[in-house]
Amino acid sequence: MEKEKIEMEKFIKLLSNRTKNLNFRVNPKLKKLFEETCQKEGLTVSDCLNYLMLKYIQEKNGIKD
Repeated sequence: MEKEKIEMEKFIKLLSNRTKNLNFRVNPKLKKLFEETCQKEGLTVSDCLNYLMLKYIQEKNGIKD
């Protein structure tokens, strides 16, 4: 389990480094709400996206925290 967690963290770091210049369509209203929510939590949008990607990948691969 610990090995999987370490591998997942490496993958997320690699993914976040490679996706800096990705272009994709986002609902403008949703994007604004997301940015505001991140700000309220004192996080950057990048931090929030990394967290969401990690949780999504963990859920899809059956990995528990």
